[in-house]
Parts: sequence; structure tokens; C-alpha cells
Amino acid sequence: MATMSTPTLDATTAPTSLYVHVPFCIRRCAYCDFATAPYDDASAKAYVPRLLAELERVPTGAAMRTVFFGGGTPTALNEPELEQLLAAVRDRIRLQPGFEWTCEANPESVTPAKARLLREHGVNRVSLGAQSFQLSVLSALGRDHSPDHVFRALDLLRAAGFERLTLDLMFAAPGETNAELERDLDTLTAQQLDHVSAYCLTYEPGTPLTRMRAEGRVTPQDEDAELVQYRIVRERLAAAGLAHYEISNYAREGQESRHNLVYWRGEEYFGIGLGAGSYESGTRRTNTRLLPEYLGEWGGAPFPPHEAETLGASAKARERVILGLRLRAGIDPRDFTVGCGGSLEELYRDGEIESLIARGVLEQADRRLRLTARGVELADEVFVELV
Repeated sequence: MATMSTPTLDATTAPTSLYVHVPFCIRRCAYCDFATAPYDDASAKAYVPRLLAELERVPTGAAMRTVFFGGGTPTALNEPELEQLLAAVRDRIRLQPGFEWTCEANPESVTPAKARLLREHGVNRVSLGAQSFQLSVLSALGRDHSPDHVFRALDLLRAAGFERLTLDLMFAAPGETNAELERDLDTLTAQQLDHVSAYCLTYEPGTPLTRMRAEGRVTPQDEDAELVQYRIVRERLAAAGLAHYEISNYAREGQESRHNLVYWRGEEYFGIGLGAGSYESGTRRTNTRLLPEYLGEWGGAPFPPHEAETLGASAKARERVILGLRLRAGIDPRDFTVGCGGSLEELYRDGEIESLIARGVLEQADRRLRLTARGVELADEVFVELV
């Protein structure tokens, strides 16, 4: 881990997006490799003040277009802790007209009081980690909630005044059938949501699910089965009026996640909290994932122990390509040239773009470069060639 100085930012030059990480969970899901920690009163009581100390890097009055509370489970905090954090962020920043402030929540952690707190302090979008409405799938994923928790949370959030709600869905869980996935999609689309994130289960190193796979206790879906389920998700959500605007995200027009678009468009943002990433003044920084280090002394630095990297022009441009191609709209080569100081042709002098177009995974349409339908299904392979 390293510490380093960072250019001084003021309210006029600072990024206009803020990510706040709350790591606590009542129980860690079997597939999760995020920076999380089990909730206990002592850790949470110590964490919130450290988070607020890091928040002081954000210039007072910085005008934010988007704010995102992620985790972990931000709503795992008790009401006084949650209110303390919400009020401190609200007092520190200025919200631009048309702002988006999202908070992630697990269904079982939503209460009437917490829903009211979120809404009263400015949160206007909630992302619920539903994952599935099938008890067998939830069990395979190591989730604690039931389908009834999801319905109850949606009712509570709507009663508190939330109009922008999104659900996370996971598919290709061990043993999950196409029929179970279709029932999930029937239940989900009946909720008339404007945004859905749908992720294929991945087996990340060091997670309980990956250990169970190695021990032969779970059998993953094969690639063909995953592809079939991905196609089912895309077709069913499209039929429900949710456009596939990013590899794993679907929305009605105008309801896309504005905060996540900041990442995919390569824009800068503040990130605070355990394991949080940030992108400020051309430097990417990732905070320590070790809770004792985060809660410890920072040696006078304005941020905790971290890893940092300032990307060179070529690496930054290639990253911009990969992130931009995640979006179904793709990349405008003219905007790319302006933003990166060089053209796509100059970046890929060996004909990588032309080769991928010839193979049918990239296309040029409406003056944009984007993945084809086949390219979306093979996105990881395409990105490896372009990076």
C-alpha cells in the first residue's frame, strides 16, 4: 500500500460524482468478493467517523450530479448511523438540478424508518439485491432473504415516495433451470420497474462458492447453459420494454443508471470507504480492503492506505475503449479522438478493430463503433484483444 499527495481540488474543479462504500452485511453471500465485513455495533460505530474523515477530501459545496451508496449493505447500518452518514454527505455537497442519489439495499434490511430517512435526506433511487424469487436459487447463492422480503421492501420504498427503483437479478446459479429463470422474469416484470441489472453468476477466487465448486459440492452451469439463460434474460426484458443499454443492465428510456454511466464513459469521480475506488486528477486509487487498516491511523494523509496508478495516454485510451464498448450505444470515434488526443486507428495500428469487425463481433453503425449481438455474448474475449 502507498500514500501519495493528490492535486488540490476545489468545488469548481472537483469530480461531480461521489461513491460511498459501506461494507457491512448481516451475512456474506457465497459468491461475493466485494470489500465487506460482518456487521457489529463496535465496527460500525468506529467506521462511520472514519468514512466522514475521508469525506473531508471532497470540497465543501462540490456540485454533484450523482451520489451512490454501495456495499456491502448501506441499510445494514442502524438508524442513527445511517442518519449521521446521510446528513454529513448532504451537508458537504451541493446537489445539481436533476441529480441522482442511489442507495443499495438488501430486501430484509429495509424498514419503514430507514426508507423515510433515505428519502428525507435526498436519496431518490434505491437498488435492491433481489437476485432471485426462487427459494432454491436463493439458497444456492447463500442469500438470507425470501421473495416476500422483496415484495415488502418494494412496498415500503414506494410508500416512502421512491419512484426510481431497480432490482438485481442473478442467473446461471448451480442447478437453476430455464423454467425457474423464466418464473423469476415473470415475477420481476410484473413489478413494472424502470431498471434491472441482470448478472451471470461468476466464481470469484476466494469465495465460499468457489471453494464449494473445488470440493465438488456445487456444479456450475456450463457455458452453453449460461448463454441460453443470458439470451432468455435479454429477450424477456426487451419484451417488457427494458432496453439492453449495457452488458448487464436494462432500462426504460431515460432511466439508465446515471452514476454507472460515469464509470462507463471514463469520467472522474470521488470514491470513499473500505475498498472504494476513485478517479481524480488522472489518478486511480483503490483503498485498502482490510477493515483494521481502514480503521487505523492514516499517518496524516487525507485518505487511508491504498494503491494508486496514473495511467499513461495509451493505457487510458484503451481503458476508455473497453468501458465504452460495454454500452450498447458504443463509442463515437469523433468524441474519442477529442477526449483521448488520438484516433482509434492510431491506437490500434495493427488492425485489431478491422479484424474484430470481419469476425462479426464489432460493427460500425450510425457513425459509432459498438459490439454486435454476437459480440455482446463474447464481450470478455473481445475486450482481451482490445486491451
